[in-house]
Amino acid sequence: MRILLLGATGRTGRHILEQALENQMEVVVVVRDAKKLAVQQHPSLVIWEGDVDNADLIKKAITGCHVVISGLNVSRKNDLPWAPLVTPVDLMSRTTSQLLPIAQQAGVEQLIVLSACGVGDSISITPAWFRWVMRNTNVRFPYADHEKQEKLITNSNLNYTIIRPVALSDQPKNLPVIVSEENKPKPRFMYLPRTALATFVLAIVGTDKYSRKTIVVSA
Repeated sequence: MRILLLGATGRTGRHILEQALENQMEVVVVVRDAKKLAVQQHPSLVIWEGDVDNADLIKKAITGCHVVISGLNVSRKNDLPWAPLVTPVDLMSRTTSQLLPIAQQAGVEQLIVLSACGVGDSISITPAWFRWVMRNTNVRFPYADHEKQEKLITNSNLNYTIIRPVALSDQPKNLPVIVSEENKPKPRFMYLPRTALATFVLAIVGTDKYSRKTIVVSA
């Protein structure tokens, strides 16, 4: 299985990369700075340096890949809600608009995209305080771009799975993941370790279990 992984230097992407290589998958990454990768040399790792919204670069990197996994996000300087953005406000939607036709032409079998609980209709299962944060702080920017990204994907012909995780933590725990389809059941705990999310993502690679579905995942 050959995977194109976008967002491999992110806090979740690094776990997906490490676990994929441990599971003997071939991984192709597109990153701006290869020095930021958790794994920089591996016989099953191919590294392309450049911008993820560079269509020509993506066309080269996607060659021979069966699956595309995107862990891209519009990032802030830190986790504080009012922290300034450090990536373009439309990074995900702009990259996705270029990726979709390329992936279709390349014959990609599966697209797995990390979004966030609170995007679209899943806002109904978030706490009231979080909805306030989403409306009144810089958190609103990644959520708005996730929503644009999701619409692009659901209107495509690709076999996609959109995953909306609850708040992510860096706890080194691989807890069981609870899947909510159509926001049911409502998550009991609004957190999920990144390691557990990475394990779940790789577990559905090559399956049709959540084909053309948008799901919420929690611990």
